[in-house]
Amino acid sequence: MSWIASILVALLAAAIGLVLGGFIASHAVSWYRISSFEGGAGYFVVGMALLGFVAGFLIGLVATRVVAASAHPGVWRAIGWSQLIVIGVAAIVAGIARFSADVAPKLNGEELLLQVELRWPATQTTSPATDTTPRRLKLYASHDHVARARRDGALWMEDAHQVDGRWVVPGAVAVWTSRGDRVLMVEPAFDGMHAFLVPLPAWPKNAQLEWSEWMPRAREGAPALPDGFRMRFRVLPRSQPVRAQTFGPWQIATVADGFYDYYRGGQPSALAASARFFIRYRGTPVTIDWKSDDATESARFDRFASVALLPGAPDALFVHAATEDDEGPLYLLVADGERVKSELVAESQPLDAGTLLTNDVAAFRRAKEADMVPGIIDRTTYAHPGEYLFQESVLSTQPPAVHHFTPSANATIDVNVPPLGVSPDGRRFVRFGWNEENVRVLIVTDVTTGERTIVPVDLARMRFSTVGLLDPAWLAHYWMWTRGNNGEYELEPRSGVAPLPWKGLLTPPGHSTPEYQVGPAGEALFEAMASFLTTEMGATRTPEDQAASGWQAHLDGTVLFLFDNTSEHHVTIWLDQGGDQKILARIAERFDAALATGKYDALFTPDVER
Repeated sequence: MSWIASILVALLAAAIGLVLGGFIASHAVSWYRISSFEGGAGYFVVGMALLGFVAGFLIGLVATRVVAASAHPGVWRAIGWSQLIVIGVAAIVAGIARFSADVAPKLNGEELLLQVELRWPATQTTSPATDTTPRRLKLYASHDHVARARRDGALWMEDAHQVDGRWVVPGAVAVWTSRGDRVLMVEPAFDGMHAFLVPLPAWPKNAQLEWSEWMPRAREGAPALPDGFRMRFRVLPRSQPVRAQTFGPWQIATVADGFYDYYRGGQPSALAASARFFIRYRGTPVTIDWKSDDATESARFDRFASVALLPGAPDALFVHAATEDDEGPLYLLVADGERVKSELVAESQPLDAGTLLTNDVAAFRRAKEADMVPGIIDRTTYAHPGEYLFQESVLSTQPPAVHHFTPSANATIDVNVPPLGVSPDGRRFVRFGWNEENVRVLIVTDVTTGERTIVPVDLARMRFSTVGLLDPAWLAHYWMWTRGNNGEYELEPRSGVAPLPWKGLLTPPGHSTPEYQVGPAGEALFEAMASFLTTEMGATRTPEDQAASGWQAHLDGTVLFLFDNTSEHHVTIWLDQGGDQKILARIAERFDAALATGKYDALFTPDVER
């Protein structure tokens, strides 16, 4: 058999390897939950297919030459052996990959949740809901009493209720693998609670849809176990509600596909859920019929992507509508006797997009820090009654109402700055942004007419540093509301007002890269801050800093970096990830106090546009 024939047979085996490699890889994507982020899953499939091509070619070439050297050489024999070996190797690889993977079991074609109830001992007299420690369920897969991997789930302490005089708390976690024993734990654990071995079959059947007995339990014929924590479980298809909550006339059911860590800037991670909500009003399902403005499109929303309570209006809910597959507009739901009125708030914004209209600095800062965790009913974003601004509407929470407006003038809003103030009659609000010439301005909008007024800003006189420092106090210091002859309020600059002191911007606690930013400024302030760190704070410049473009020092065991950011016209002190942020906060407090004396005023460059 010639080499040309061998190569052709090898190419045929390589083609089989290419197809089988891609086929196995496409299944491995789901078996191993390979992310499609930035094409990761696609690259994996292509890479494995190419690997199958190369392996198939080599197997085919070797098998062909072995057949050629045998007592019965022949092309068809070489083709048969080479392809048989390629298919056999692929089957072995597929089997190993499949049985080494954590594949979630299914019941009637659906993946499952493990629905759990934990029961407290009889000695527990106070409600577990009073426990404010964030806790989670953790479902471990173990082999030979060694935990191999785990998934986190929810423990809804606020849903604590009594059953036969005992406190019971529900929770849920995804059934994510069919391999090994299942061990359930609560972390942080309660005093006296141990891990529970969950006797769940690798592939649950319909029998596991029913609640188990409370466990652990004594073996038959053995004495009863001492009173303690108990657990019972059942499996639940992920299309079924796993949690039901009642708020006044509203019943809200949560359908969760799974749970995950939600990372919030400057705060510990929270457990979120991939979820949809079904709402009933006095037992009747709530649906919303939507039509586009030109009536060419329509949809019926029978579930909701997110739900917020309005504590100032217990008979109302704020919801993000959804179908089974798509998310829709925002609506205000208001109880009206035996029915529910739905009023459109915004077409294409998330539920937590509303920004509070206020002149109160504390409320302004509190609203900036609000952060909705996906998959749970939001009780915080709109917890304080007031008016919340959306793209072209204002949601009032007490009493619940929506007012729409159409802006009359072109201007670009700086979305990083919430509304800075409201006129005394509540009709006008102030935003920070740019005019058509890309110059920084204040934008005053009348919510009743949509009329916009553009107010110039003297950045140098008003010591504009960074948008992160703008708040209602800054607005009230440099501007005031005056009533014109027509009785309407207008925003006017104050005359003869002393400028506010310069101040630096400190990132919130818990930020991944803590920094303290001061500007607009350049090299002169950089040198002054370097001197301040050494003379006032006791920092010591590090030897390895000699060739650095910035400035590096040690302070109380923490490495500081001082950098002159010439492109953005500010000077920054920052720490490595994990650095002691208390030290940075102390530096910021001390340097802000020094800035307030005015001794560094001449080093700022307010004429620079930022």
